[in-house]
Amino acid sequence: EDLGRQYASQIAFSIGLHAPVPLLMLDQTATMGTREFRHSCLDRLLAIRDEGRALVIATDKPKVVLHLGTDAVIVRRKRTDRVAVSEAAEFLLRDRVKGRKKSRRSFDDDEDEGLEI
Repeated sequence: EDLGRQYASQIAFSIGLHAPVPLLMLDQTATMGTREFRHSCLDRLLAIRDEGRALVIATDKPKVVLHLGTDAVIVRRKRTDRVAVSEAAEFLLRDRVKGRKKSRRSFDDDEDEGLEI
């Protein structure tokens, strides 16, 4: 059943990537799934960005921010701050380290693998 949901999510996401819309809002679906799916999604997102279409991506992945971002906004505790892309990536890395200290476990970064362009 979980596998069916994963594929349904990937199919819906793939359809959305090819819709002729001026603004595309995404959650973390682009960074989930198989390595091939992630590469395909990120390649398509780069093409959409380069076409001049607007992308709004909610993510906690620093590599996604660095590779796809042109502007960044950090939303934290009912506050928003517009920051440079590099600053947003640094914020996510610091936040990840804080989470690791609190939970005393390491994060599995496999989802970030393969995001290098």
